[in-house]
Amino acid sequence: AASSVSDAGSTTCKCSGSNRVYQPSDQSCVCAPEYVVASGNETLSDVDGVSACQPRVLNVCDSNLRTHTGECCDDKFACCEDECASGGRLNAVSGQCVCNGGPKNLEEVLKGNGCGDNCQSEQLTLHYDCDTNEMFSRDSDGDVLYFSRDEESEDALEGAFYYDEDNIDLPCCKSDAGCSILAVKMANGSANGVVGYSPEFDHMTSRRGRNLQEGRRRRLQELSDYQVEVGTPVMCIVAGESILFDIDPDTNSFPEYHKNSLLNSNPEFDYGAFRRLAELAANTSLFVFPFPDGGVYVFWDGSNSDSQSIVVVQPVGSQCP
Repeated sequence: AASSVSDAGSTTCKCSGSNRVYQPSDQSCVCAPEYVVASGNETLSDVDGVSACQPRVLNVCDSNLRTHTGECCDDKFACCEDECASGGRLNAVSGQCVCNGGPKNLEEVLKGNGCGDNCQSEQLTLHYDCDTNEMFSRDSDGDVLYFSRDEESEDALEGAFYYDEDNIDLPCCKSDAGCSILAVKMANGSANGVVGYSPEFDHMTSRRGRNLQEGRRRRLQELSDYQVEVGTPVMCIVAGESILFDIDPDTNSFPEYHKNSLLNSNPEFDYGAFRRLAELAANTSLFVFPFPDGGVYVFWDGSNSDSQSIVVVQPVGSQCP
């Protein structure tokens, strides 16, 4: 039996099985958030099917403390011992650990890594235009440094972005929307937010500046060599902008959408591209995903579910704090 059907004259599909949601990107019907297949296997809950899905049953927490994954926490301090080297406590509202002694914001992170006010004001911003399949950096003066494909990297770049492969229909950020990108580096079971240019891009792209004097081009390239990594990142973008995942194929580290996280706020999120990425991760170094709709989205590392990154997407017309 087909997993989805469409009524006569309708332009949308609906799933045959109860409590399943249709994912247009790969035409699959998966269990809705907070629902699982009858066996309780959450992996099978992300597979196309026709059987009914049932509510995920959470244990009653005597302590009234629950992590955002739904697990009970008996002690708000003990629950964060593994995640926080210097100690921390569980936030009862968000279900996340708040570690002691860490920087309070990105500005403190940068200053702690030798990047003061001048350095911060000169940091490059990363952008991607899916109409031309080009990444580029822009500095505070508006100068642009392009990352262009060369013959050796063309196949890898096409494979990494795969906008036109496997009938994956990803939303495209248009040039007039800014097309900003934030980057996450994934390797050895950890996900770190990246501030500045990632040297790993070098094996995928060659850098060139368009219509720039040599001195300004050299300054752009010097700025692009600065990089700081931030663990367990919380990243804010505006709908239509993108997250770039810098993947290490050798360590099986790649982003998986944590569908049943209690922090997620968009039950209709189509994450078919991430399911496909899980199949391609061994041969993929870079993956860019534009988020079309506002909401909160939680991802974990394919090789370590304790390593997470959170994407907060503001609606169009809003700004990140």
